[in-house]
Amino acid sequence: MESKEVIIQILMAVVMVICAAIDIKKKTIPVWIFAVLGIVALTGSICCESCGFYRVAAGVIPGVLLLGLAKVTEQSIGYGDGIVLAEMGSMLGAGVCMVILAGALALAGFFSMGMMTVKKVDKRYKIPFIPFLTIAYIITLCLQGGWV
Repeated sequence: MESKEVIIQILMAVVMVICAAIDIKKKTIPVWIFAVLGIVALTGSICCESCGFYRVAAGVIPGVLLLGLAKVTEQSIGYGDGIVLAEMGSMLGAGVCMVILAGALALAGFFSMGMMTVKKVDKRYKIPFIPFLTIAYIITLCLQGGWV
């Protein structure tokens, strides 16, 4: 992996951590964070030599599907989650994006089970999803890049 790709991925991770902190605190994501993530993802797509149009287009699909799911469920899943996943996918490709989504869903599921057990919350209790996307992204980067 080239050093510029590593720098872009670390920058994306930093922006994702900021996004996760905002999502936890406010349970909403400001538009400017989407713009920053989009710029980082676009830069990553341009700098990555293996990123072609089809990889970028396919990478956006999981996020678009999550946006559709947000519409169908009347925002049980937020639109911001789909936008963030689409931006990540445009840089990483569909395969890695799906791995991150699966990891985030698993983490959110375990967290939710713990919350229901310990705090006795019901199934309608809303948790922010972007922190789980961020954790799954960082874990995937570490495992994929051999950083661990």
